[in-house]
Amino acid sequence: SDAISLVHNGVIENHGQLRQELEMAGFVFESDTDTEVAVHLIEHYYTEGTPLLEAVHKAASRLHGAFSLAVMSAREPGLLV
Repeated sequence: SDAISLVHNGVIENHGQLRQELEMAGFVFESDTDTEVAVHLIEHYYTEGTPLLEAVHKAASRLHGAFSLAVMSAREPGLLV
């Protein structure tokens, strides 16, 4: 997404299932990485008018595995989640 920047470390074990859901919702993937799944999932919640913090919490609750995320958005400058 143009609005979201994300740093990810670790493994998202259910990225395949989430990728399928997001593709069915119209998201287009440019890589096979679990990181891109996390970005699109956050974007999915963020485009509904949800604040970034809430969008990240909603997305993170659906991600299974051992990982860490740091997320920023051009729409909410100065906020690091």
